[in-house]
Amino acid sequence: MSSVLTKTARWHTAFSVLLILLWLWLLLDATQACAYDVLCRNGNTAFEGYFRTGVQVDVGPPTRAALAVRTCRAVLSWGDEELVVAKDAAEIDLDIFGVDPGVGHPVAAFQIKRAEADCCMEYKIYSLDNPPLLLRTLSGGGYFNAADTNLNGQVEIWTDDVAAVEGFEGFRASQFDFPPHYVLRFEEGKLLDVSTEFQSYFDDQIEKLRAQINPGELQRFKLSDGKLTMTGASARVAGAVPKPLLTVKRQILQLVWAYLYSNREKQAWRTLVQMWSPADVPRIRLALLAMRARGIRAQLDGTSGALPPTEIEHSKVYDSTKEPAQPIMVRFYPSAANGSLRGKFRVDLVVDSTGKVWSVTVRGKNKAAYDAVKHSTTNWKFIPAFIDNTPVASRLKITISLKQ
Repeated sequence: MSSVLTKTARWHTAFSVLLILLWLWLLLDATQACAYDVLCRNGNTAFEGYFRTGVQVDVGPPTRAALAVRTCRAVLSWGDEELVVAKDAAEIDLDIFGVDPGVGHPVAAFQIKRAEADCCMEYKIYSLDNPPLLLRTLSGGGYFNAADTNLNGQVEIWTDDVAAVEGFEGFRASQFDFPPHYVLRFEEGKLLDVSTEFQSYFDDQIEKLRAQINPGELQRFKLSDGKLTMTGASARVAGAVPKPLLTVKRQILQLVWAYLYSNREKQAWRTLVQMWSPADVPRIRLALLAMRARGIRAQLDGTSGALPPTEIEHSKVYDSTKEPAQPIMVRFYPSAANGSLRGKFRVDLVVDSTGKVWSVTVRGKNKAAYDAVKHSTTNWKFIPAFIDNTPVASRLKITISLKQ
């Protein structure tokens, strides 16, 4: 796992603290960043944050007999009272803090993996009212990430439907390069699927998948029964089902649900007819619909039919505020191939109104360090800047000192 940027790994984040320069002593290791890193994994990090309503969030390892244990706990407290969000969990992440995602209240949103072996996260959204209330729970995603995607003041929650595809057609969810994704947004108190507004994201997946499909193996698959009847671990070990056929089957499934989950059903079924074994099309079509119905879709309030915007008007990005953005999770992920990384780098960030990094510019001469720093920022999380109690997008300049 990645190295943590301070030895104490604890940030005290009263909103009055001015964050201009962040000097980091980095203990370098050879691990790569996880695709979606979390604040606390196996008790590795602690964080405290305070909101103007008097509610405090505390994420980190619980203590037993004055010793930290290798699990994670999240608590919301106010005055002499507290609410335990989760305890003895393998992973806990504070996704956003102090942000209204469209529910009418500033919230703290947590993603929680109860056990290391679990496939998926649970996403819990609590109001930061005094006392806080649980507003919504989602489950079944491999990750959840709230962001002001278009930097227009709207908050989307990005997730995937990993629990729904686990075991589908004999495959593990981890075997799919592109599990089906959702883009969600609260509108008038309802949680809607707004994936149609982000078709370009799905189109990138579709382009990559089409480029990967081997035409010869595709024709072989179309001549099969579609089920590849002897799927499963024993068949693969025995070589009963050729690996290339399993690969092309996986690719077709991902291609079809990239259309299906971006709410382009006609294109999804047209692609299925073109690529799948003809006799098996009715069965697999029903299986795909049942898979989608039992996943995150069942937890939503509806689907938005809005198309991608033709023009986006970005929110103002503030150069300075009285309540600047403050770090929740800022970690560095060195690559094993980078060797020795040292020197100073200035990182210019645009942090959106949810506290996520929207853009990054790294200034420095060491190319390896430049790439590592830029890659690391994809997982950074902040409490956003505030103006008159409203979260806003802001610019943040950080100086990083790399030492060994």
